[in-house]
Amino acid sequence: ALEHYPFKPGEKELITLDKSQDFEYRGDFLLTTHIFYNLIKNALEAITEANRGTITIKPELREQFNKIIFRDTAMGVNQEFVPNMFNLFESQKITTGGGGLGLAFCKEIMQSYGGDITCNSVGGKFTEFVLRFPREKNQ
Repeated sequence: ALEHYPFKPGEKELITLDKSQDFEYRGDFLLTTHIFYNLIKNALEAITEANRGTITIKPELREQFNKIIFRDTAMGVNQEFVPNMFNLFESQKITTGGGGLGLAFCKEIMQSYGGDITCNSVGGKFTEFVLRFPREKNQ
């Protein structure tokens, strides 16, 4: 996803990818790439709006689920919105063109893999998405 995302000048340098752990997953490459595109787009928009921040992407191997932690340090998400953010047509960006489709799509795809996506956020500090992928039996 990082190789093909249409970054504007200077955006790719805001992303740190931790390659110390890696894993295989059962899922569709194109759909997973679309999930990452959505998370990158949202994070870059937040960084632009806050005029600060970086993005860190870090895989973690766990006993039951492997995870990818996707964290931006822009401005965080309103805590009242977090429980609804994966609902279809829910968006904090309705007035600026957000339709509430992206995160709902991400949730549906992750659940179709037998995994999930959740969000942790602290206003003014960070937004962190945790993508959980079921472990393959041979891992």
